[in-house]
Amino acid sequence: MAILPSKARPATPWSARRAGDDYGAHDQPDWREIDWRYGLGLIEAGLKQAMADGGVTKRPTKALAHLLFGALCESALLIARAPKPRQAFAQVRRELDGLLAALLSRA
Repeated sequence: MAILPSKARPATPWSARRAGDDYGAHDQPDWREIDWRYGLGLIEAGLKQAMADGGVTKRPTKALAHLLFGALCESALLIARAPKPRQAFAQVRRELDGLLAALLSRA
């Protein structure tokens, strides 16, 4: 028994689609816009709070939030498309840990 009715099934499997495909462009929410509005906002708010608490060196947050958000989005795509996702996850986690550690205040 199918979980979705045949009309609701995508024409191609989720794993075969890439960012930018126009499948359902007119009847689906713009996920990238939602990600940017809420995900980016959450990262920027977190950075501001970490800076106010003294955990992260104070600097302008807008550009830094965009850089971190881009790194996280691209990391997710790298893992999703990797032939060995667990290995890719381990590599990405190591690099992100190093990147985030560099932001910490040295005081």
